[in-house]
Amino acid sequence: MQMIFRPGIRAESCSPWHNRVQGRPVYHLDDLMAMLRLTDDVRVERCEDEICFASFTTSPGGGKNR
Repeated sequence: MQMIFRPGIRAESCSPWHNRVQGRPVYHLDDLMAMLRLTDDVRVERCEDEICFASFTTSPGGGKNR
């Protein structure tokens, strides 16, 4: 499966930007900060200031409850 995270820009009133904290993507949106908590099986393919692409594989009955 593919995951796309795209933070809003509030009608172009803010410019999101990202950095990494402990290896995880963190997004800053004006006075809001959002951290993507991803399990180890999620592969982050590309993160930019306004979008993050990741993917993971799933199967019937193969997941763990978290």
